[in-house]
Amino acid sequence: MKTSWEQLVRLPDLIPMLASKGFNAMIEHWLEVVSKGKLADDILERSLRTHLLAETIYQQVEKWI
Repeated sequence: MKTSWEQLVRLPDLIPMLASKGFNAMIEHWLEVVSKGKLADDILERSLRTHLLAETIYQQVEKWI
């Protein structure tokens, strides 16, 4: 038997929305990548695979439209 529950989480008002969603770390990482002019190979590979997957899905959906 499955049970489900819902929990409301409230963050203190002093925590900015970007920080609470993890965007600060992503922005800082991107700024570091831009300043160094290099992105780690594993991230490049993962990004390329993600892009290729998205493109494949798009092409399949486009056939149905």
